[in-house]
Amino acid sequence: MPKIINTYGLPAVIYMVVFFIACVYTISQLIFNTSNSELSGVFPMVVTMPWSLLLFNFLDKSGYINWYDSFAGNHIVYGLLALLPMVIYASINTFILYMIFGRKKEI
Repeated sequence: MPKIINTYGLPAVIYMVVFFIACVYTISQLIFNTSNSELSGVFPMVVTMPWSLLLFNFLDKSGYINWYDSFAGNHIVYGLLALLPMVIYASINTFILYMIFGRKKEI
């Protein structure tokens, strides 16, 4: 009789925690360290790879980036609007991780 192991999607939960920490770091850099916050969005982009690199050109051509550049007058709003597409990318990665690791497996 095969033994069944269930990871309960733990890797997907760990991935979302890492993404949340990257987002909190980005927002905190935009609020408290505005003079050196140019590269603060790199960490969520690295966490949401490959979607952040593949779909960035689509966001640029659709006008989303120009839209939040012109309408976000506050650093918090700017950061949240910039991170909004990355939440979608992180959800895709979480779903993929859950489908790979979250199901019951037989040994």
